[in-house]
Amino acid sequence: MARYTVRCCCTPLKILGYLDLPREGIRDGMRHPLLTRPVLSLRAGLARDQTAISQKYETALFRAFRDPENDINEIAVYSEDRRIEFWRNIVGFAEAQTKTPPA
Repeated sequence: MARYTVRCCCTPLKILGYLDLPREGIRDGMRHPLLTRPVLSLRAGLARDQTAISQKYETALFRAFRDPENDINEIAVYSEDRRIEFWRNIVGFAEAQTKTPPA
């Protein structure tokens, strides 16, 4: 299991959270599939005792992030203008307690 930092695309020092993925070795510019959390779906046509659970696949773009001032050199998830509400719905995402790295 590998943990990747999810960084704000507009302010890369801002950390939205962390994404745990079963794959290591992701490189700059790669995309990786993400799975949303299961959602109970009420669909027409199902019997009363039937339920449907739906999940969607999304993708994440990984970028190299370097900040020599804070000694950071990592491959991180580029948020691509996705708000924190999007990331909270992704399997393996843990929201950051602080939004910027400690000084």
